Amino acid sequence: MSSLSRKLRYYSAFSVIRWPLLLAVAFGWLAFLNLKDDYYTSASSRFADSVDRTEFLVRHWGFVLLVLLLGLIALGMLSTLLTWVWFLIRRRRPGWSIDLQFGKGKQAVAGKVAAFIGVPGVLRPAFGVVKARIEFSDLLVSPEIAMNENLRDKKKFWRRGIAGRRELPLRDRREYHIVEVQFFFQDMFRMLSLPVLVPVERSMYTISPELPLRDVKADPNKTEEQEIRIPTPKRVEGEIINYKDFEPGDDVRRIVWKIYARTRQLVVRIPETTDPYASHIYLYASFYHGFPKGRREAFDAELLNLYKDQVRNLYESLLQTGMDVRFIPDQETSTNFTVEEHEKQIYHISTAHWQTDRDLKAFVNKKDAAVVCVSSLVPAADVEQLLQELPPNITVVLVKVSDIFRKHRIVKFRDLFFEHRNDPMDAVKRRWLVSGFRRRVLKNEKAIAAALQKSHVNAMNV
Repeated sequence: MSSLSRKLRYYSAFSVIRWPLLLAVAFGWLAFLNLKDDYYTSASSRFADSVDRTEFLVRHWGFVLLVLLLGLIALGMLSTLLTWVWFLIRRRRPGWSIDLQFGKGKQAVAGKVAAFIGVPGVLRPAFGVVKARIEFSDLLVSPEIAMNENLRDKKKFWRRGIAGRRELPLRDRREYHIVEVQFFFQDMFRMLSLPVLVPVERSMYTISPELPLRDVKADPNKTEEQEIRIPTPKRVEGEIINYKDFEPGDDVRRIVWKIYARTRQLVVRIPETTDPYASHIYLYASFYHGFPKGRREAFDAELLNLYKDQVRNLYESLLQTGMDVRFIPDQETSTNFTVEEHEKQIYHISTAHWQTDRDLKAFVNKKDAAVVCVSSLVPAADVEQLLQELPPNITVVLVKVSDIFRKHRIVKFRDLFFEHRNDPMDAVKRRWLVSGFRRRVLKNEKAIAAALQKSHVNAMNV
């Protein structure tokens, strides 16, 4: 959706006069013109003398019904106006606030996210309705939420407010910043819609859904606590800048004669050893996007969702080894939320984004990395260069983002005979299948897969 159409759709919702009122006025005017010709003579404004008693009664009761209908409409509009004014008064009281909840509080699984809005001290219009919308940053607005529930304290009959629930389509795995909650007071015929905007400063984030775990081969290269032994001892090189004084029993071949010639002190270089312990698996997941900007932005969000799903699945699959798995981000991680220690890795994955500042060469630490994860959007030349420098015990995982719309349909034969629910992603898939960006991604993806197949590292495609 373009920026202009999004703004028009956003601001059109705040129209006080709705189309049913305009339609009623138009039909009322046409009816008046028709009645004027039928019920009145050209000479006077009284009923024609030729009208018989039966026709007069019919017209009389029709007039009564018309008055009742107009009175009902006026009552509904007046009730809407009064409850709207009451809301404006209540919200100014000290300590007044709305109750806004998503999923498990600050966190929810992306997709259909359960939302709850509770508003204390608010009344619904007689025979009318109150609807709410949640506005996120960038003019992203949720579908309407009908406030058709009552808020009651325990063991009390009288309600203290109104509430509403709905599942919101929050597809992207990211942070959502709530800007305000919009309330609309509407009469029974939806002729008027009186808005109230309540500013809200709150945030929540969505995470990837859980996927079936995989068997991932990982050979840890990093140790911080010598607690877990590994089958193959790791090489630990001696620091050439660290020396110790010569002691009886030290190998004289390790005496640094250059230092002796300068200081007249015998020192020996610390030798390299093998360490039979390793305690951490370092997972390097690159979010580097190597394609130039252009029409790709229409698909970047969905490609990022798929990549985050696979990175989370890879991280949780590595946890099966029993070792501590460390996710190493290639960008500054968000600090808007205080999360528990066991949730930090998933939080960092969920809030990451495509970046163009840090490529594989600048990101991957070849000495510490145990698993390196790349997407189809990383240039194949960068992957080939990295493979030449990696030791053979490292596992490299390629996430094929070209499969993003595999579960979405375009047109199927049974659709000609049976109606199906429209998915907004169906239209995006149709654009993806004819996009030049898709062809470039597939070409780059095949080049990366071929390089992995020829390399000496442990390769894995997902």
